[in-house]
Order: sequence, then structure tokens, then C-alpha cells
Amino acid sequence: MRTIILTIIMTVLAAGLLAADKVQDFKLEDINGDQVSLSSLLEKGPVVISFWATWCKNCKKEMPELDKLQKKYEDRITVVCISVDKPSKKEDAIRFVKNRFQFLTLLDPDMKVYKALNAQNPPHTMIISKDGEMVFSHVGYQKGDEMHLEEEIVKALSEKPVEAE
Repeated sequence: MRTIILTIIMTVLAAGLLAADKVQDFKLEDINGDQVSLSSLLEKGPVVISFWATWCKNCKKEMPELDKLQKKYEDRITVVCISVDKPSKKEDAIRFVKNRFQFLTLLDPDMKVYKALNAQNPPHTMIISKDGEMVFSHVGYQKGDEMHLEEEIVKALSEKPVEAE
């Protein structure tokens, strides 16, 4: 009897943990003032999200590498850099990325999405699968991290959807 109860408890806990990996849809403003939702981006494929700020030196080092990945996989992924700069620094953030990078830049001045995704110190980079599940999360940046990120992108691209029985 204990084994059955323990099995049921473990199954419920595991189901809860798996459900927690699903990312809630969100909508943020891009640098042109348009609203962009995560669900619309996922229609194309996996989404790479990197939270950044203008004061973050490692964020600025990571961005050219993220741009290279966006260009390399442009038809299959969307790279999104989300600025968590305060509203007073919004123009600085826009100025920094505008006409410099191909990836999409969104603004999260109130850090609502940052907090909802349990992001930590920028840069915090994540991959959201086409199914809306977080499949990768990495805090910080040092040269070479982009190679591991690319490996994770390739994995996300090769994942086969689970077929219904």
C-alpha cells in the first residue's frame, strides 16, 4: 500500500514540475512601439531569449554572438533580446541596438516578464521550444558560451513533437 501511495505522490509531483516548464505567453513592446507576443514568435520555431541591460558589459559582449546565431538560423529560430533597463533608460537601450543587430529587441522596463521567467542577473539566456517549454537556461556570458548555446539551439530544432497515442 505504501508503494502505491508513494508512486501516486511521485507522479503528481513530477507532473507539477513538468507543467512548471511551460512558459506563459507574454506581450512586450519592441523598439518600434509594436506589441509582440511570445506565442506569435513560437509560430516560427524555438525562441532564444536573452535578458540584458545597457549597464551590463557581458550583455554587450554576448549580443554580437546572438546576432550571428540569429543570422545563421534566421528561418528556424527567433532571437529576442529583452532590455530590462528602467523607463528612464529606454532611449539608451534603443539607441544601442537600433540598426546594429538583426535580432528582435523588446522592452521590459517594469521587469514583469523577467520576473515571470525567474530570470537572474543579466545576461540570462533561455531557449523556449516551439511547444512553449523552457528547454535551456544560462546565467552570465563568457567567450565560448555561444558554442554551448548553439548546441542547445540545434537540440531544440531537432526535437520531434510527441505524437498522440
